[in-house]
Amino acid sequence: MTKFWSCLLFVIILLFTSKVASYKILALFPHIAKSHFVMGEALMKGLADRGHQVFVVSHFPQDYPVPNYTDISLVGSMRNAVEDTPLENVGNGDIMMNVNMLASLAVEICEKILSFPSVQKLIKSEDKFDLIITELFNTDCMLGFVHKFNAPFIAIGTSVMMPWGNIRFGNPENPSYIPHHFAPHSDRMSFSERLVNAVYQKGVQWAYHFLMDMPSQRIARRYFGDSLPPLAEIARNTSLLLLNTHFSMNQPRPFVPQIVEVGGLHLPLPEPLPEDIKEFLDNSEHGAIYFSLGSIVKTDTLAADKRDAFLQAFSDLPQRVIWKWEADTIPGKPPNVKVAKWLPQVDVLRHPNVKVFLTHGGLMGTIEAVHSGVPMVGIPLFGDQEVNIHSYISEGFAVKLHFDSISKESILQALRTVLHDPRYRENAVRISRAFNDRPISPLDTAIFWTEYVVRHGGAPHLRSAARDLSWALQVVSFAYRLYSIRSNVIFKSLFLNGAHAVVSQAERSRNHNIVILSLLLVSISFSYIPSMEVTDPEVKHGQYGYELGLYGIHTLVTLMKVSSILWLIFNLALLYGAIEEKPEFVILWIVWHLVVIFMQVIIAAWVGDILTRHIWAHSVELGILIVSVIISEGLLVYFLIVVSSFYQKLKKREQDYERLHSTTTI
Repeated sequence: MTKFWSCLLFVIILLFTSKVASYKILALFPHIAKSHFVMGEALMKGLADRGHQVFVVSHFPQDYPVPNYTDISLVGSMRNAVEDTPLENVGNGDIMMNVNMLASLAVEICEKILSFPSVQKLIKSEDKFDLIITELFNTDCMLGFVHKFNAPFIAIGTSVMMPWGNIRFGNPENPSYIPHHFAPHSDRMSFSERLVNAVYQKGVQWAYHFLMDMPSQRIARRYFGDSLPPLAEIARNTSLLLLNTHFSMNQPRPFVPQIVEVGGLHLPLPEPLPEDIKEFLDNSEHGAIYFSLGSIVKTDTLAADKRDAFLQAFSDLPQRVIWKWEADTIPGKPPNVKVAKWLPQVDVLRHPNVKVFLTHGGLMGTIEAVHSGVPMVGIPLFGDQEVNIHSYISEGFAVKLHFDSISKESILQALRTVLHDPRYRENAVRISRAFNDRPISPLDTAIFWTEYVVRHGGAPHLRSAARDLSWALQVVSFAYRLYSIRSNVIFKSLFLNGAHAVVSQAERSRNHNIVILSLLLVSISFSYIPSMEVTDPEVKHGQYGYELGLYGIHTLVTLMKVSSILWLIFNLALLYGAIEEKPEFVILWIVWHLVVIFMQVIIAAWVGDILTRHIWAHSVELGILIVSVIISEGLLVYFLIVVSSFYQKLKKREQDYERLHSTTTI
């Protein structure tokens, strides 16, 4: 009897503690690509196994009931536009194509998902959640649920950090060694690559703001109400980011405590291969090549010439090839090639006879290859695939095959390089050992930190103070004040030196009123510039940090354009009024412009140092400011010289005419 009561007490305690530790979690995964959902699905199933009640909004409901796992299905809400797009249309890796595709998809997701009946039901519900999980991708419109349910939230990142992701965490994003999401760079770049990388970084961040964030804000307010704060402000309160990367394969990057690398979270336990696939691989005397371009695009949309190039190349190899091909048949298939609509990819890659993975470079598949120690031939198509492949190339376990240059010869060259050079296999095994060597599994790491955030009420102590700094506004303010110094100190000192000559000559001029008015306009304008403020009622300090920074940059550029026009007016007035009396003044102005160029280059380097903590980091501010200053000042100097030369010729012609007229009169 005593044993019975002891067991009963143990069960009661177990149930009680399980209830206390059980959290109610809402996960929002609106993106329709299966590869994006795989990571979130693994995390949510892991949390459900821990006893948490999870509610998952996605396009991929479970085929069979999972304990503690409730689907809120999005099936039928939208179609996969990329999946229906021929490979030829997405295979160029163009950055504008990537941005436009993400932008159009962001708007479609916001509109179609938020209006979908199951989501509308959730919006109108009075449920309470302990935690909300979203994906950091191309839209933040799902963050309206964070505001509605007033719950802490974390995000998952299924790729390397998105270009606009670092800002919300105050995380360093030095373009000197952190390759851009869409750029074909590794962490070791040349000067030109760093410069391009920096331009990409800032350019795409601005594109995100105007093409994705602002439209998402308008749509989200339509469904969550006008009281919804700016999505960018909600995003800055993200408690944690679980990032699907690992320093062994994606190169080391600096991360604040809020960002935790969990690359490989989705990796399942090994399972037996289907019998036909196992037999095909087991009997591969010379090894096998696994070919898949992922779950988003369909390989059967490959152009006939490229398809035939692959088949002809495969027929020349002694290795067997297993190809993920979505159609029922493939014309001209050689006997050493096996095609299938679906394949258990990770278990195929784990087979010891698989020698090469022919891949598009998606992060999920390449993680599985790294986990299995398989070298790769990468054919990047879009998104982060370029930067992924270049990271692997720099680590020595991959080569790149350009999509546009696919031919039988280029395919054979790439495959034979990896197959016959043992260094690729050795490097793949070396990186695999480093990737798999962890104190706890990626899934357990993700679960621990997810529960940690709930236990600590959103874990605000993880947040860096950098997230509260509107760096763009500070840079603009700094550069703005420096520009004001140029406008008021240097300009006015030179203005005073030449003003007497200008005005005295203008008094003797027929058009002296125009000259004096021009000078007065310049003087007033340059005195007024430093007192100008951002007055847009939609932009409030402390509420639209990043937006204010962007508005400030726009204002600064506008002011520089206006001031350039005023400089031209002043130069005209100066030439008109003083060149006859003070011709050396033109020389003074030319020298002064060259001095200003030198000063502003130093200032730009200083700004670059503040932004990146490295004086030659080649940030976009440094590059653009130097180039724009040299061009604008150079044009002004050139204009001054041309006008001066023209004026001198006119004056000489007038003097010659007067001499000729005087001679004729005599």
